[in-house]
Amino acid sequence: NVAQIGGQNVFWKFISDIAYIQAPVDVILSEQHCELLAANPDLETPGQVCKLPGQKCRDPVNIPEHSLWNETKGYDLNDCTLRKSWSTAYLASPVTERKNVWFSIETTSLTIATLVISPQKA
Repeated sequence: NVAQIGGQNVFWKFISDIAYIQAPVDVILSEQHCELLAANPDLETPGQVCKLPGQKCRDPVNIPEHSLWNETKGYDLNDCTLRKSWSTAYLASPVTERKNVWFSIETTSLTIATLVISPQKA
């Protein structure tokens, strides 16, 4: 989404979680990643899982129906989740090779407005 503020194009997006600020690009992931890791304990990375026969590994950013987007399991450090596996694969790549949906060398400014709503005792 784009708007003009002070004569500059502003690209805005509502985000419900800070994790969405840097969504990885070009990180492929099998939709059965966690199940395949459990069945093959010698495998560690999405790249290794994707080499298994018959795997259809795709970049979740390019596939709106990828099961990562419908995952209801939380981000548990001791459990395998698609989101955790996706983030871990991104962070394991060299910094110079990481691509994401928000920041690039052309980024000249960033403004973040937040609204935090938290429960309060009556």
